[in-house]
Amino acid sequence: MGPQELVQLVAETQKKKFEELIQAYRLTGITVTTPEPDITRVCWDTAHKGTLCEPYYMEIQHKETLRILRHSLPYFVPLETVSQTLLNTDFKKFVASMSEYLAAYVNRRQEIVMLQKKYSDILIGEVESSHAADFVQFQLKLQPESEQIIEAKLTYEQLTDIIPTKVRIKVLLRNSANASDVIVNTQDIKHYKECFHSMELTKAVGEIID
Repeated sequence: MGPQELVQLVAETQKKKFEELIQAYRLTGITVTTPEPDITRVCWDTAHKGTLCEPYYMEIQHKETLRILRHSLPYFVPLETVSQTLLNTDFKKFVASMSEYLAAYVNRRQEIVMLQKKYSDILIGEVESSHAADFVQFQLKLQPESEQIIEAKLTYEQLTDIIPTKVRIKVLLRNSANASDVIVNTQDIKHYKECFHSMELTKAVGEIID
Protein backbone atom coordinates (compact mmCIF):
# COMPACT_ATOMS: atom_id res chain seq x y z
CA MET A 1 0.00 0.00 0.00
CA GLY A 2 1.46 3.33 -1.09
CA PRO A 3 1.44 6.60 0.91
CA GLN A 4 -1.55 8.00 -0.99
CA GLU A 5 -3.64 4.87 -0.41
CA LEU A 6 -2.67 4.92 3.29
CA VAL A 7 -3.77 8.55 3.66
CA GLN A 8 -7.07 7.71 1.95
CA LEU A 9 -7.59 4.73 4.25
CA VAL A 10 -6.96 6.87 7.34
CA ALA A 11 -9.40 9.51 6.05
CA GLU A 12 -12.08 6.90 5.36
CA THR A 13 -11.60 5.33 8.80
CA GLN A 14 -11.93 8.72 10.50
CA LYS A 15 -15.03 9.53 8.44
CA LYS A 16 -16.65 6.27 9.53
CA LYS A 17 -15.85 7.02 13.18
CA PHE A 18 -17.38 10.49 12.90
CA GLU A 19 -20.53 9.08 11.31
CA GLU A 20 -20.85 6.69 14.25
CA LEU A 21 -20.39 9.60 16.68
CA ILE A 22 -23.12 11.60 14.95
CA GLN A 23 -25.56 8.78 15.69
CA ALA A 24 -24.34 8.38 19.26
CA TYR A 25 -24.63 12.08 20.12
CA ARG A 26 -27.99 12.73 18.47
CA LEU A 27 -29.96 12.30 21.73
CA THR A 28 -27.45 13.82 24.17
CA GLY A 29 -27.76 17.54 23.44
CA ILE A 30 -24.62 17.34 21.31
CA THR A 31 -24.82 17.59 17.53
CA VAL A 32 -21.92 16.47 15.36
CA THR A 33 -22.13 17.24 11.63
CA THR A 34 -19.74 17.21 8.67
CA PRO A 35 -20.60 20.25 6.52
CA GLU A 36 -17.52 19.59 4.38
CA PRO A 37 -15.58 16.37 3.77
CA ASP A 38 -12.70 17.39 6.03
CA ILE A 39 -14.63 19.57 8.50
CA THR A 40 -16.56 18.43 11.56
CA ARG A 41 -18.81 20.83 13.42
CA VAL A 42 -19.79 20.16 17.02
CA CYS A 43 -22.67 21.97 18.70
CA TRP A 44 -23.25 21.71 22.44
CA ASP A 45 -26.78 22.70 23.48
CA THR A 46 -27.00 23.86 27.09
CA ALA A 47 -29.95 23.99 29.46
CA HIS A 48 -30.80 24.70 33.06
CA LYS A 49 -33.70 23.01 34.84
CA GLY A 50 -35.40 22.21 31.55
CA THR A 51 -34.94 25.66 29.99
CA LEU A 52 -32.72 25.89 26.93
CA CYS A 53 -29.79 28.28 27.14
CA GLU A 54 -27.21 29.26 24.54
CA PRO A 55 -25.45 26.74 22.25
CA TYR A 56 -21.67 26.58 21.79
CA TYR A 57 -19.92 25.63 18.57
CA MET A 58 -16.61 24.25 17.40
CA GLU A 59 -15.27 23.50 13.91
CA ILE A 60 -12.56 20.87 13.59
CA GLN A 61 -10.49 20.00 10.56
CA HIS A 62 -9.70 16.32 10.25
CA LYS A 63 -7.00 15.10 7.93
CA GLU A 64 -4.00 13.19 9.25
CA THR A 65 -4.70 14.78 12.63
CA LEU A 66 -7.54 16.83 14.12
CA ARG A 67 -7.17 20.59 14.42
CA ILE A 68 -9.56 23.13 15.94
CA LEU A 69 -10.31 25.88 13.43
CA ARG A 70 -12.70 28.07 15.42
CA HIS A 71 -15.02 27.87 18.40
CA SER A 72 -17.38 29.91 20.60
CA LEU A 73 -16.50 28.36 23.98
CA PRO A 74 -15.90 30.71 26.94
CA TYR A 75 -12.27 31.72 27.38
CA PHE A 76 -11.96 30.11 30.82
CA VAL A 77 -12.76 26.59 29.61
CA PRO A 78 -9.36 24.82 29.52
CA LEU A 79 -9.66 23.98 25.84
CA GLU A 80 -5.95 23.92 25.05
CA THR A 81 -5.11 21.56 27.89
CA VAL A 82 -7.96 19.16 27.15
CA SER A 83 -7.40 19.21 23.38
CA GLN A 84 -3.71 18.40 23.75
CA THR A 85 -4.63 15.38 25.84
CA LEU A 86 -7.75 14.07 24.11
CA LEU A 87 -8.47 15.63 20.72
CA ASN A 88 -6.33 13.22 18.70
CA THR A 89 -6.48 10.27 21.07
CA ASP A 90 -10.12 10.02 22.16
CA PHE A 91 -12.43 12.36 20.28
CA LYS A 92 -15.55 11.06 21.99
CA LYS A 93 -14.04 11.74 25.42
CA PHE A 94 -12.90 15.18 24.25
CA VAL A 95 -16.44 16.13 23.23
CA ALA A 96 -17.84 14.75 26.49
CA SER A 97 -15.26 16.68 28.53
CA MET A 98 -16.15 19.97 26.83
CA SER A 99 -19.82 19.20 27.44
CA GLU A 100 -19.15 18.73 31.16
CA TYR A 101 -17.36 22.10 31.44
CA LEU A 102 -20.09 23.93 29.54
CA ALA A 103 -22.96 22.32 31.43
CA ALA A 104 -21.36 23.12 34.79
CA TYR A 105 -20.69 26.74 33.82
CA VAL A 106 -24.24 27.33 32.61
CA ASN A 107 -25.61 25.67 35.74
CA ARG A 108 -23.56 27.88 38.07
CA ARG A 109 -24.38 31.03 36.12
CA GLN A 110 -28.10 30.35 35.93
CA GLU A 111 -28.24 29.51 39.62
CA ILE A 112 -26.91 33.01 40.28
CA VAL A 113 -29.54 34.48 37.95
CA MET A 114 -32.26 32.50 39.75
CA LEU A 115 -30.93 33.61 43.13
CA GLN A 116 -31.28 37.26 42.13
CA LYS A 117 -34.80 36.78 40.79
CA LYS A 118 -36.24 34.40 43.38
CA TYR A 119 -34.76 36.00 46.49
CA SER A 120 -34.58 39.66 45.54
CA ASP A 121 -36.65 40.57 48.63
CA ILE A 122 -34.01 39.29 51.04
CA LEU A 123 -30.80 39.95 49.10
CA ILE A 124 -28.81 42.97 50.22
CA GLY A 125 -26.86 44.76 47.52
CA GLU A 126 -25.47 43.10 44.40
CA VAL A 127 -24.52 39.47 43.98
CA GLU A 128 -20.85 39.44 42.97
CA SER A 129 -19.43 36.65 40.87
CA SER A 130 -16.49 35.80 38.64
CA HIS A 131 -16.80 35.48 34.86
CA ALA A 132 -16.71 31.71 35.16
CA ALA A 133 -19.26 31.82 38.01
CA ASP A 134 -16.79 29.75 40.04
CA PHE A 135 -16.87 32.33 42.83
CA VAL A 136 -19.96 34.06 44.18
CA GLN A 137 -20.45 36.42 47.10
CA PHE A 138 -23.67 37.85 48.48
CA GLN A 139 -25.50 38.98 51.61
CA LEU A 140 -29.07 38.13 52.51
CA LYS A 141 -31.50 38.63 55.35
CA LEU A 142 -32.64 35.46 57.02
CA GLN A 143 -36.17 36.94 57.06
CA PRO A 144 -37.55 39.93 55.08
CA GLU A 145 -37.85 42.12 58.22
CA SER A 146 -34.81 40.74 60.04
CA GLU A 147 -31.80 42.88 60.95
CA GLN A 148 -29.62 39.79 61.02
CA ILE A 149 -27.93 38.90 57.73
CA ILE A 150 -25.53 36.29 56.49
CA GLU A 151 -22.65 36.92 54.13
CA ALA A 152 -21.71 33.96 51.96
CA LYS A 153 -18.56 33.50 49.89
CA LEU A 154 -18.71 30.36 47.77
CA THR A 155 -15.89 28.90 45.68
CA TYR A 156 -16.09 26.13 43.09
CA GLU A 157 -12.52 24.86 42.87
CA GLN A 158 -13.02 22.87 39.67
CA LEU A 159 -14.73 24.34 36.63
CA THR A 160 -16.81 21.17 36.42
CA ASP A 161 -18.25 21.69 39.92
CA ILE A 162 -21.88 22.67 40.40
CA ILE A 163 -21.72 22.48 44.22
CA PRO A 164 -19.37 24.84 46.12
CA THR A 165 -16.25 23.18 47.52
CA LYS A 166 -15.27 26.10 49.78
CA VAL A 167 -17.84 27.99 51.87
CA ARG A 168 -17.22 30.99 54.10
CA ILE A 169 -20.10 32.32 56.20
CA LYS A 170 -20.37 35.41 58.38
CA VAL A 171 -23.39 36.45 60.41
CA LEU A 172 -23.79 40.22 60.71
CA LEU A 173 -26.23 42.87 61.79
CA ARG A 174 -27.62 45.00 59.01
CA ASN A 175 -25.70 48.30 58.67
CA SER A 176 -22.85 46.85 60.74
CA ALA A 177 -19.61 45.44 59.37
CA ASN A 178 -18.61 44.00 62.72
CA ALA A 179 -19.37 40.29 63.15
CA SER A 180 -18.81 40.63 66.90
CA ASP A 181 -22.04 42.64 67.11
CA VAL A 182 -23.96 39.38 66.68
CA ILE A 183 -24.24 36.43 69.02
CA VAL A 184 -23.60 33.58 66.62
CA ASN A 185 -25.14 30.16 67.04
CA THR A 186 -22.41 27.81 65.83
CA GLN A 187 -24.97 25.15 64.98
CA ASP A 188 -26.67 27.60 62.64
CA ILE A 189 -23.36 28.35 60.92
CA LYS A 190 -22.72 24.63 60.58
CA HIS A 191 -26.18 24.16 59.07
CA TYR A 192 -25.67 26.97 56.54
CA LYS A 193 -22.34 25.52 55.44
CA GLU A 194 -23.79 22.03 55.13
CA CYS A 195 -26.56 23.37 52.90
CA PHE A 196 -24.14 25.11 50.54
CA HIS A 197 -21.79 22.12 50.49
CA SER A 198 -24.54 19.68 49.55
CA MET A 199 -26.98 21.61 47.33
CA GLU A 200 -27.11 23.85 44.33
CA LEU A 201 -27.18 27.54 45.16
CA THR A 202 -30.89 28.39 45.10
CA LYS A 203 -31.91 25.17 46.81
CA ALA A 204 -29.37 25.83 49.58
CA VAL A 205 -30.66 29.36 50.15
CA GLY A 206 -34.22 28.09 50.24
CA GLU A 207 -33.26 25.50 52.85
CA ILE A 208 -31.47 28.13 54.97
CA ILE A 209 -34.34 30.61 55.12
CA ASP A 210 -37.09 28.04 55.70
